Amino acid sequence: MPIPVPIEGSGPAPLNSGASRLFCDARVVESADALTRIIMDTYLAANLTIEEVRARWIERNVDPLRDFGEACREELRIFGKI
Repeated sequence: MPIPVPIEGSGPAPLNSGASRLFCDARVVESADALTRIIMDTYLAANLTIEEVRARWIERNVDPLRDFGEACREELRIFGKI
């Protein structure tokens, strides 16, 4: 099995800086990590078109951004930004 080679400029997509981990709520960090795993697992899985990926997510009722978005909204509410 080939060793995955990092894509230039890639990293944990939603939270790629240590500062974000220091200042964000634990729920935001955890959901960002989960989202990053979903993205990377999807990228490293069998070759599928974006339409096939979307169809699988719909079929399995997967919303990769739901938890992350809800965690971010809650944090924004706490700080009075929304």
